[in-house]
Amino acid sequence: MRIVIHANSSPSTGVVVLLFLGVNRRLLYTGGIPYVAAQLVLWWTSGMPHFQGYGLLDKVNQTLLVVVLAYLLIAE
Repeated sequence: MRIVIHANSSPSTGVVVLLFLGVNRRLLYTGGIPYVAAQLVLWWTSGMPHFQGYGLLDKVNQTLLVVVLAYLLIAE
């Protein structure tokens, strides 16, 4: 079986494919936490662009995602 993921695909698409292929969920959770946390840190160090509106909503969602992934990692 050959799987091709295009370079312009979002990382979340690749994670969904890996999830359906049966890759270890703990591995996906463990990789997802630093990936999303790094985006938060890079946003913070770049001066928090787009703080109003969409940017703030996006960062709240990313923070919640890190919390959910951490919970799933601990609960599994």
